[in-house]
Amino acid sequence: MYETDYILRIIQQMGAILRRMMEELRGERPGEVYETSREALRLLLGIPPTLTDSLTADGLVALLSPGGMFDPERGRLAAEVFVRRAQAGKLAGDELSAAADRAKALRLIGLTVDHGNDEDAAEARALAAELDAS
Repeated sequence: MYETDYILRIIQQMGAILRRMMEELRGERPGEVYETSREALRLLLGIPPTLTDSLTADGLVALLSPGGMFDPERGRLAAEVFVRRAQAGKLAGDELSAAADRAKALRLIGLTVDHGNDEDAAEARALAAELDAS
């Protein structure tokens, strides 16, 4: 029960953080999106932001695969963070950063579609479509 409460609390906190990232994007504040994304990834992954920023897509997958099993729910949430970061990078004119974040998002989206439940897979597909449109 404690573990379920903890997971639900993280999901609720991530929802609030992701909403804040969307507001920052609408307000055209890409720097704030990056700062907020670091908070989100620290909560979701439990590691310092500097380490998170240095991970490759495969490194993220390894981190989201405790015991060798990919966690599609956390993967989807992380993918959304990287979609928002890619959008912020594009908004800021930082194509290199946007491309790196896009690659991370796409890797996580693909695994979520492959291993997630119907809801996670549907949300991952919607993120992929949003990423393609931006």
